[in-house]
Amino acid sequence: MLSQITRLDRNQRNDTLAQCLQAAIRAPSAHNSQPWRFSIDDEAIRLVWDEQRRLPNGDPTGSYLAIGLGAVAESLSIALAANDVACDTRIEWDWDTRQAATIELARGSMPTADTNLASHIQQRRTTRLPFTDQRVGATDLDVLAADIERNGCALNVVQESRRLRAIADAIGEGTARNFANERVFTEFHKWLRSSENARSDGLTFDALELHGVRGTVARIALRPSSMGILRRTGIHRLIASEQTRLARSTRTFCLVIAPDSSPEGMFQAGRAIQRMWLRATALGLRVHPMTAALDHIETKRALADAFAISFDTPIAICFRIGHGPAGTPSRRLPLDQVVF
Repeated sequence: MLSQITRLDRNQRNDTLAQCLQAAIRAPSAHNSQPWRFSIDDEAIRLVWDEQRRLPNGDPTGSYLAIGLGAVAESLSIALAANDVACDTRIEWDWDTRQAATIELARGSMPTADTNLASHIQQRRTTRLPFTDQRVGATDLDVLAADIERNGCALNVVQESRRLRAIADAIGEGTARNFANERVFTEFHKWLRSSENARSDGLTFDALELHGVRGTVARIALRPSSMGILRRTGIHRLIASEQTRLARSTRTFCLVIAPDSSPEGMFQAGRAIQRMWLRATALGLRVHPMTAALDHIETKRALADAFAISFDTPIAICFRIGHGPAGTPSRRLPLDQVVF
């Protein structure tokens, strides 16, 4: 069965695809690096990545890259469905050509549009602010788990105080170790943006919720030269403890378990994460990925113990979830810079 998009004239087709791609690129990516690039022909959209936007130090295995590409593919699929366009996403991961997937527009079953999810693509954002004390209910968690399982993944939830504290401690320690690693930290700093002169990618101080005095201190402390001094004195751990305190104030932490640790498995996890995140937005919930504990063997082991899973479980993401104010949205590159 052919997609309806093949029956549109070229102007209508281009307008529809542009609208859907504009929605898709609101997907999350590590450091808001936005590595995705799209090539469009008459019947398909080819999804590739920009090698200059990879994170070789912070993401040496490419797991976060694959998750981000899966997230953008899921957003595109949802946006196309909401515009009555059929699509079939085929993972075609190739390190040499940097191709991740092909989204077929002329094959596959007709879509079942989820207008509710599509309407929340623009509202989804990372929330780095404290949550309220209200715990996420079991019914909402079941709904989110169903979205995760739709892509062959699993949701693991912790709400017990002792285990939450262990998770927070692992996150704080992972953050401190990332600060202590000069190459990882320098790479992170490359993606920091001042809010006054922000570009269309990276992490602004506003999006990081670093305002006023905290923002001023952060601008100084987060310079690579300053962090070098802080490492030698151990003060980098004091800065990392901010993440520990934020995590300890959270009453629900979750993991998304991927089908496997391959790029294809993490791509599928990215699709699951994006769908779940949009559903959480629709439910009025806030999400904040906190992945530093996954970056080191010891902290990943502590995290796995807190979630009562084996160390070799393919964890895609760790995040806190709860109720609270919306965070500041990150900027996005203009469409003409991601389509070629």
